[in-house]
Amino acid sequence: MKHFGLVLGMMLLLAAEGVSAFTSLTNVRYRAGTEPRHVLDLHRPNPLRAQPMPVILWIHGGGWLTGHKGDAPLIAEVTSAGYVLAAMNYRYSSTAPFPAQLQDVKAAIRFLRANAAAYGLDPSRIGVWGQSAGGHLAALAAVTSGLTQTTLGQPLEVGEHLGVSSAVQACVAFAPPSYLGDAPPSDTTVSTYLGGTLPGALPTAQAANCYHPAYLGDDPPFLIVHGLADTVVPPVYGSQLHAALVAAGGSSSYVSLPGVGHTPWTAGEYPRALAFFQSVLPSLPLASWRELHGLPRDGSQDEAVTGGDGVPHLLKFAFHLAPTAGSLTGRAARTLAAPTSLVLDDLAGLPHWGAAGGSGVPALTFLRRRASSGPGIRYGVQGSVDLVSWQSQTLDATNCEVTVVDALWERVRFFPSAQAVGAPRFFRVVVQGL
Repeated sequence: MKHFGLVLGMMLLLAAEGVSAFTSLTNVRYRAGTEPRHVLDLHRPNPLRAQPMPVILWIHGGGWLTGHKGDAPLIAEVTSAGYVLAAMNYRYSSTAPFPAQLQDVKAAIRFLRANAAAYGLDPSRIGVWGQSAGGHLAALAAVTSGLTQTTLGQPLEVGEHLGVSSAVQACVAFAPPSYLGDAPPSDTTVSTYLGGTLPGALPTAQAANCYHPAYLGDDPPFLIVHGLADTVVPPVYGSQLHAALVAAGGSSSYVSLPGVGHTPWTAGEYPRALAFFQSVLPSLPLASWRELHGLPRDGSQDEAVTGGDGVPHLLKFAFHLAPTAGSLTGRAARTLAAPTSLVLDDLAGLPHWGAAGGSGVPALTFLRRRASSGPGIRYGVQGSVDLVSWQSQTLDATNCEVTVVDALWERVRFFPSAQAVGAPRFFRVVVQGL
């Protein structure tokens, strides 16, 4: 296999060493008008990175009635890892019930994407992260990516930049109240958010259901974290959201925390989110993968084969293998395992030659990172009649079948033409840097 390396008013905050880890642009208006809640803060690495930076949008909790963007956690850690942390306010449900808050979240995402060049952001790598009510909004924004209205026909895209996508590439939901339809009528927090009491407001609760069947499908990778001692939002809502995402073919990891309630969470729980974003929304894809597996970030070990199987690290990155996992061959890509796990659950493996499905037709099958995940590499197929003179093969609709696995991965099946005289008899996948 051939492979190449990859190229991958302002407030100054002073760190202990006298140099700021980040700078903050505060109260940036993401929607036109005078609504005081339509503002966000942008916390960016200091100094700014030369390459466009991925974005994590923090959505605060507070029962949709209270809370503020100022409670964003891990600002120094997130920015030091090469991300921009955007923290937003949204309209309270006491003045604007559902779906106003979701419309605001999507407006903020569109604003970030539309103004990416001005702020040094990467519009192809935007993740959302929220806790409690913010976790609900983050999850709902993620599963409705690409949709224009709720199940009640309410518009999801309101405000400016309507021609810009509000899709996200990753979601972290801490203690999300993913379904509200079984709340008691006396729960005024829920009734204020829904704009009416249950059971009369059940259709609205269904429209706000994070795992409504009408919303699921082709969802970004999720991390859901819930405390098992949570009595405000019982952990069943986190586990039900996780189960529904997986059943719909999505990629979701669920972490339950014994003895942990709803609030306050300890600072030790928040790094889980950063580790997840570093895995599925890496600031520098290959560099972050190296760091995750204890390899030098400078690429000096890209040619190494610590797995003892002859496969260099660069190719293991390309085909979603851990450095020491061996040359696994996954034939039926399914769901993504825990980000740091070596149990790769078949969403990994070197290219495989063999019959495709039940058709019995020989095919070269491999997994590749989708272009939208921005890995900075591309994949191709070469053929040869003699293992010496390799030539590129065209991948098109007549000889190639591409199946989306999740937000990051897709499976490719290449079907060679009939073996005429002089036709290639050997095939291989080539990984190249952009």
